Amino acid sequence: MLFKLPEYETTARKVAYDAINALSSAQSPLLAEIPSEEVAVIHDSRVSGATSGQASYEPIKIRGDFEWDIDKICAGDLDEILCSLNHLAEAQVQAVTAGFVERLNMVTAATGNEVDAKGGPLTHELIVDLLDNMEMDFDDAGNPQIMLLGTGDAAKRFTSLPPMTEEQERAYEDLLERKRREFQARRQRQLSP
Repeated sequence: MLFKLPEYETTARKVAYDAINALSSAQSPLLAEIPSEEVAVIHDSRVSGATSGQASYEPIKIRGDFEWDIDKICAGDLDEILCSLNHLAEAQVQAVTAGFVERLNMVTAATGNEVDAKGGPLTHELIVDLLDNMEMDFDDAGNPQIMLLGTGDAAKRFTSLPPMTEEQERAYEDLLERKRREFQARRQRQLSP
């Protein structure tokens, strides 16, 4: 190479970065829901817990290396680039998802927002207990904005639950009504001068 232009390298790095993030979001519904923004410095996250005081968590580190054959690229063969970007996106999805779940478990434990099933099965009552420990937001129509994240076969167990009984539905609706009132009270406090 006769000379190296930093602006080309910077642009190539930015295009690759944007492509990897777009591919990661396309491969992972979880990552697609998490907004991100570019920052100069990423600090540790700190969480104050009811039971554990203050905990600090390092950022999730992701690193990937790749080499491209410049002759193929100059000849218009972009398969190598696309495969590399996709491979890096897959690695990013795995690293971020694993790190997210790990930190979510740590934060949940630190803040006391856990429900211990004590080895028992997933039930509607257990889900109501779990939701009772959570702070909930609601949209303008009054619908709860809930996202539950489970590992392993949790989604399969959740969807295979039998229909709720009338008593379970009443307990769930009572919980939602109480959480709506709590949400409105929080919102009112935020809007008050």
